[in-house]
Amino acid sequence: MNAIAQISPPKAQELIDAAAALGPNLRSRARQAEDECRIPDQTIAEMKRDGLFRVLQPAAFGGYEMDVSAFFDVQMELARHCMSTAWVYGVVAVHNWQLALFDLQAQEDVWGQDQDVLISSSYMPKAKITPAPGGYRISGRWGFSSGVDHCNWVFLGGLLTPPEGGPPDYVTFLVPKSDCSSTRFGTRSACAARAAMTSRWSMPLFRNIGSTGRAMGRRVRARASL
Repeated sequence: MNAIAQISPPKAQELIDAAAALGPNLRSRARQAEDECRIPDQTIAEMKRDGLFRVLQPAAFGGYEMDVSAFFDVQMELARHCMSTAWVYGVVAVHNWQLALFDLQAQEDVWGQDQDVLISSSYMPKAKITPAPGGYRISGRWGFSSGVDHCNWVFLGGLLTPPEGGPPDYVTFLVPKSDCSSTRFGTRSACAARAAMTSRWSMPLFRNIGSTGRAMGRRVRARASL
């Protein structure tokens, strides 16, 4: 396993204090965020520097595996200074917990070389799914992916009918953002909606997980607490 060495996590209050210390910067960039319809790169860089995105990230990949209350408290502190920043933080940072539900190889793909990599999402079950050797082939168009500009991977939703038949299961696919395109539409909000699109692309089995916590035909176990 190529996981990043585990580090000693800070106290939850230290992260809340770090979020508070960002307040002046967040307020000074609020107009920039609105004008550009995205959170400024400097803001994301500062939140990464201060470890805010690691609150729910698995310890095996440099995260803190904190209680969800710490995550909420950090988000609430950010919201005191910039609601758009708090929204994008809440949407993006929780994905580090969800990735811990996936097969270990998927986690390696995302964090094996860089533990600061972020994931956006568009959970609408829009994926057109067909079986392919070693996995699935998906395509589609999704909407609303807050923070996608700052992320390298995307969670995309779809409905997958089991091979044995029966009702379809909701499935989340983990897709490299390089295999998607994103466009801004119809809003001037800094937490602007985006349309995320992916071309027809082969998806290995270990990069999907169903609503029952199953991937590759077996149940997987979360590696971060919530």
